[in-house]
Amino acid sequence: MSLVFHIISICSLLAISPIVRADSTPVYKPTQAWFLLAEGETPPADDLPHWQQRTLPDNWSQSQPGVGGNGWYRIDLPLDHLPERLWAVHLQRLRMNAAVFVNGVFVGDGGRFVEPVSRNWNHPLYFLIPAGLLRQGHNTLHIRVLAEPNVHGGLYALEVGPDEALKTDYWWRFFLKIDLIQASMVITVIMGLFIGTLWVRWPKDTTYGWLAATMLLWSANSTHFFVRDLPITTWWWEWFAQVGADCFAVLLTLSVHRFLGVRRPGLEGAMFGYLCLDGLLLANVGLDRMMAVANFLHGGAILIGVYMVGLLLWHAGRSRFRDNTVVVLAAGVLFQAVLGMHDWLLQIGVWQQDRWYVMHYASPVLFAVLTWLLTSRFVQALNESKVLNLELERRVAEKHGALEESYQKLRVFEQQQAVVEERDRIMRDLHDGLGGHLVSALALVEQNGQAMAGSVEQTLRDALEDLRLVIDSLDPDNGDLPVLLGMVRMRIESRLSRQGLRFDWQVQDVPLIPGFGPEMALQVLRIVQEALTNILKHAQAQTITVRTGESDGGDGQTAGVYLEVCDDGQGIQNGVRGRGLNNMQRRAQRIGGMLDIASESAHGTRVRLWLPLSQAG
Repeated sequence: MSLVFHIISICSLLAISPIVRADSTPVYKPTQAWFLLAEGETPPADDLPHWQQRTLPDNWSQSQPGVGGNGWYRIDLPLDHLPERLWAVHLQRLRMNAAVFVNGVFVGDGGRFVEPVSRNWNHPLYFLIPAGLLRQGHNTLHIRVLAEPNVHGGLYALEVGPDEALKTDYWWRFFLKIDLIQASMVITVIMGLFIGTLWVRWPKDTTYGWLAATMLLWSANSTHFFVRDLPITTWWWEWFAQVGADCFAVLLTLSVHRFLGVRRPGLEGAMFGYLCLDGLLLANVGLDRMMAVANFLHGGAILIGVYMVGLLLWHAGRSRFRDNTVVVLAAGVLFQAVLGMHDWLLQIGVWQQDRWYVMHYASPVLFAVLTWLLTSRFVQALNESKVLNLELERRVAEKHGALEESYQKLRVFEQQQAVVEERDRIMRDLHDGLGGHLVSALALVEQNGQAMAGSVEQTLRDALEDLRLVIDSLDPDNGDLPVLLGMVRMRIESRLSRQGLRFDWQVQDVPLIPGFGPEMALQVLRIVQEALTNILKHAQAQTITVRTGESDGGDGQTAGVYLEVCDDGQGIQNGVRGRGLNNMQRRAQRIGGMLDIASESAHGTRVRLWLPLSQAG
């Protein structure tokens, strides 16, 4: 709001300035004054013996070296006639603080005269003279100035005249020296936060991080130009201001290094060592000597700036100034370095102190250039990343298509292989089972054409039964053990009943067995078939019990299900185990199970098949 108000005020004053210039009333720009170094808050008497004549501008570092404190300027102001309009006093430049008295009456000051003293070294001061205070003839203007020794204290330029004639110049100075720097600081903070955000998003490029730190440091250091009432002591404020100026040069160099891809750890370590020495030396001097020590140490920052300009010009020359990015950056840093040299020469007293400090006007321009360059680099990197992602997506799609095609071929091959394996299994089972029975029937016929029809019939029935067994194992609906056993019961129960055997069916639901397919189903059916055949041929039993359930494999840990076929017959005589029992053992092993056969003459025989519920790893 202050910036907008000042701009409106300047425009309004420029509009009425031709009217003001038409007025014949002169504007006084005193060049001579009487000076007295004396304490007190009111003007000293004019007849004191130590008043000295001084020429304005008056730089205390030259007129009274090493001396500071509270000084009074007395300026004569003769008027031919009484002013018709309001007059004002415009102190264009002074250091450090001032108060104005007209004809012994206080008209205004720049703030505190006690520690921490208000800092008006870059602030123009403007005081209206109340109506009736000026008189025709002789008038006296007293200006109180307070400054520390060796800080270029003094009074450099002032004007006294009509308010309308002075106000435009005052607002222009205030706008350029205060408002513009404040606005630049706000813009730089925004740019610094923006660049810092880019660095957070892309931390691998440290250029963004160093530049963000440089911008934020400059923003903090720029408060030295417009903060008038200090939140800390003057000594600490000066220490931060002087060390911050040198730190700015180091951080800017590091930012340029990262931007150019330069890695010089030795040089960068030396620059950080310079900063440490800078801070330690300034920390051990008083306020009266701090400016002199700081001016000497600022020479290091000047050398760093010269190095930076040379580095950029060398890189620009390598590309024969075709790399616009480096050329633009070199021009910006060169401009910054030239203005920095100007401010350093002004501070060490080579030039008169009524000049302005100008380096801070170039810094935002340089930061804007760097922000533009780094933003362009970031956008370019994003575009390259986008193109790379699209290329990767295209390649992934191609590989995915190739893999999908390979998977399709593999699935077709696996299906073909499964068909071949299943065909081989069926052929083997038909050969071993049905084929064996048919061969037996053929042998009976060949041996004795008049053989009993019952023997041939039984052999053919066994062949048919074996064929049905194979068919049952292929039925996809017979996917678990109870269903499979139900098919066996349906086919064999009536046959057993005709032979006087009773079924005790104790089959209950059990968990699905992993991999329970046609192969396993066929092996289970053959084991059951063999057990039932043995009962019919040898047991002389009355009851056959079929039982299922869950149990471990004997180790107390492995879960599984069991199938038992029991009878109440005479058991296996003399412990003799024929080929059928051995075949049952082998079949159980083929499907990963365990077969246990227990037989007692008083309790019959029990065939127990145990199958695990987890496949072996």
